[in-house]
Amino acid sequence: MKKLFTLLFMCVFAVAAKADITVYVQCETAPFIWWWGGDNGFAGPEGDWPGTYQLTETWTSPTTGDTFWKYTFSGVSTISFLFNNGDTADTKQTTNVPDITSDRYFELSWNADPIAEGDDAGKYEMIDVTEDYAEIPDVEIKSIGISGNHNGWEASENVFKTIGENKYQYSADVAALKAVIPAAAETEGGAETQVWEFKFRPNATGWLGYGDIYPGETAPAVDWLEMVGDKNFGIDLIDITESYITFTLTFAGGKVLTKGWTLEAEKSNTNGITNVASEAKAGVKYNLAGQRVSNNYRGIVIENGRKMMVK
Repeated sequence: MKKLFTLLFMCVFAVAAKADITVYVQCETAPFIWWWGGDNGFAGPEGDWPGTYQLTETWTSPTTGDTFWKYTFSGVSTISFLFNNGDTADTKQTTNVPDITSDRYFELSWNADPIAEGDDAGKYEMIDVTEDYAEIPDVEIKSIGISGNHNGWEASENVFKTIGENKYQYSADVAALKAVIPAAAETEGGAETQVWEFKFRPNATGWLGYGDIYPGETAPAVDWLEMVGDKNFGIDLIDITESYITFTLTFAGGKVLTKGWTLEAEKSNTNGITNVASEAKAGVKYNLAGQRVSNNYRGIVIENGRKMMVK
């Protein structure tokens, strides 16, 4: 009987963990959708780009009368996707919408004007209007990583320490960064630079559980932290004489993961990592945030109080 109860509980839990996720999109013509990362075997659509998955089913809001194209994925807990216009001669596509866990509503329009090759700007306008049609819970921050030209742009290591409610801190070792980021001569003037480009990547539960914090949205008033384009933070390491750069991120709360952040940045010659290193057991490795890592970890590690690069 106990085994039967356990089995029934596991079945109920499995059903509860996976459900239908529906993507609603308001657009003149039903767009093609390209999806991946689902946990029920979704990886498609099959066929040549720009894909073949275009639905004509619609849904009309009973309160506003707005009509949306409807794309439903059954038995999943997460799904990632992008839309494209289905024109092989002039393909336009949105950016990725990764790891959604609940229904989402979008307004989408395509820009017919020609643009420079390889430039996504002006191809589309997509606005997430979920809060106008569904109850949205506040996000709960699970972790914050940092990615950039020091560890790969796809990296999202959990390098920030939690130092309070919705408050997180990370110290970067300047010497270690200089060891992995090559210096370069500027095109004009010939002055050498060694720019560390990076972005912060919070991960959370909620209707939008993943995203990047861009400098246009959150920037501290320090002259040595710059904006590189409109997507990345940048620091010229040649100008940094201190040993560490410490970031403190504070989240004001709310329903949108990438909004409401306050960023503080400072330079100093100390951080908390030395205590972790001095107490480390022989053979145990830690990353620069003081977190224990496995022998398969690649990057800068601390072992027996010494920093080293593992490739």
